[in-house]
Amino acid sequence: MLEFKKIEGIVENFQGLVDTKLELLKMESIEKLALASAAIIRRIILWFLLIIVLFFLSFAAAFYLSYKMGNNFSGFIIIGIFYFIILIILLSDQKKFIEKPILNKILGVLLR
Repeated sequence: MLEFKKIEGIVENFQGLVDTKLELLKMESIEKLALASAAIIRRIILWFLLIIVLFFLSFAAAFYLSYKMGNNFSGFIIIGIFYFIILIILLSDQKKFIEKPILNKILGVLLR
């Protein structure tokens, strides 16, 4: 009878250990998800601000080039062609320029 009580106590302790470990894994997963979400939101905000700055700088450059060339639309065409070339370069190797950096950043946050 005493032997059975010892085994029962060991089983209860083991069950408590398993439950605690599962709870710890759950909390760690939630923490990593929260960190990843915060990093993604932070990046979205920074990219949004960068796009706004780039937008206004592009307009300034387009107006300046139009003024220097004496034509109202030539500066806008030059800036548009410049961005089109950048788009072609980025789309030609999407894995290198887009997918890998994003994947590395997300994995870096999740595996922290």
